[in-house]
Amino acid sequence: MESSSTFNSVFKKKGILFDFNSSIYISNSFLLPLKNKKSEYFIAEHNGKILGGCGYFPTEGLPADCAEIVKFYLCPDSRGMKIGTKLFSLIEERAKLAGYKKLYIESFPQFSSAVSMYKKNGFTELSSRLGNSGHTATTIHLIKEI
Repeated sequence: MESSSTFNSVFKKKGILFDFNSSIYISNSFLLPLKNKKSEYFIAEHNGKILGGCGYFPTEGLPADCAEIVKFYLCPDSRGMKIGTKLFSLIEERAKLAGYKKLYIESFPQFSSAVSMYKKNGFTELSSRLGNSGHTATTIHLIKEI
């Protein structure tokens, strides 16, 4: 496992670590209370290497029952390993437990493989953006009932 200081330098907000060869576990050394209790961030790691991360957050302007998927990153060498799908499943489960009924995400056409993954995971495209994420350049806006 990477040290706390290395981990802190990579990710400012920490959440639950997810080891894909075992069950989900919580490591207290990597948990920090988030300012908004209705948001979480999850880190994917395998054999001590950070593979990516994803979170959900109640972005300003979204309906109260909707959270935005935020800071969804995968290391290039971990793409195609179903890690994104596993992170999505975890996000859905945890967002639902937090009381959300919908998840929203914004993207760009140049991230076509990511958009394809979102759609394979049940997201449908909207005709316009929701909320005030501050990402005014995004042209793809998707939503999913959970």
